[in-house]
Amino acid sequence: MHRARPFVALLAFLVALFAPRQAVAAAHPEVVGRVIPADSGSVAGLRVYLRGAGVADSAEVDSAGNFRLAVPAGRAGDTLELAVDAADSAFRRYHPSVVRLRRGALNAEHRFVMVPLEWTIPHGAYAGARVPIELHRAFRPVCRDCSSFYRRGSENPRSGAARDLVRTWPEAAFPLRVAFDREFSVGATTARDSAAFWSAADEMEHTFGRDLFRPARFAEAVPQGEEFPNDAIFVQVDPSLHASGLGISSAYGNEIVYGEVRVKEWELVHESDGPHLVTHELLHAMGFGHTCSWRSAMAVAARCPSMRSPVLSREDVAYAQLAQRVRQLQQTHEARWGMEAALEGERMYLLAAGAARARS
Repeated sequence: MHRARPFVALLAFLVALFAPRQAVAAAHPEVVGRVIPADSGSVAGLRVYLRGAGVADSAEVDSAGNFRLAVPAGRAGDTLELAVDAADSAFRRYHPSVVRLRRGALNAEHRFVMVPLEWTIPHGAYAGARVPIELHRAFRPVCRDCSSFYRRGSENPRSGAARDLVRTWPEAAFPLRVAFDREFSVGATTARDSAAFWSAADEMEHTFGRDLFRPARFAEAVPQGEEFPNDAIFVQVDPSLHASGLGISSAYGNEIVYGEVRVKEWELVHESDGPHLVTHELLHAMGFGHTCSWRSAMAVAARCPSMRSPVLSREDVAYAQLAQRVRQLQQTHEARWGMEAALEGERMYLLAAGAARARS
């Protein structure tokens, strides 16, 4: 019986030694996560920051993009700011990314796709061109009730799912199927009409430097029964249109699954402005809206005629490529934070700093 006492004493000592540490660990959870550069660049010099009432801490992002830092104890309802930015703003290569979360939501792994301050177009007519990225321009509506070039996703943030998304087609859907609507179009589509349409679409592909579209038979692309249209853009003639054309994209959640391109009459496609008409509406079907923020094929002639470009501009290509790349990385890495976190960082750190310099 006496021989057991040293063992019991040792056990009590170990419990006393480790129990407080376990309690501290439970009271002070960690924020863990990863950063993924959209341009495949280096994460060197990036740092993650946690700020809030009585909280100010930071940690270095390691060479693999991972980070980890402790969360001090506090009230469960506290809202804290989680940010990823360059440790030295003079060497900033990416938009700061900023999100605000309740303390209880910090326990999940937080993955950020970092949006570069400059996008280098990799392929196509503008290959090698460096385009400065100012996200507020891409999210700026043309008018109060108008769209912006980037269209936000529609997932409910209360669901806990990723909501920081720009609506795009899934990368696996490219090249997108394009079918001439033989059922609802008014009048016949001739070989001449088809050739004019595909000439404009081919020019878009040349400018982007990738395959965007592929011909599909209407009978194979049209949904059967009550099925929702999927993975296809339908082209039709609609004389009831008030404008020359119309481009539509429909999404399920944040992924576009269906698009339409309508023209008032085929003869418009054969006119000198026909290639621009097709390009403009196909970009709508790809998920992009109007803009007056740069010279663009998506500029609205009635609101900013001086910004209208008859062809895709390098900004059109850069911002479209960037949106698709960020969305692809978010899907691949299950990264919750992307464009809108970068937009918030741009507002807080870049635009605010610029405004302060202007006032001084």
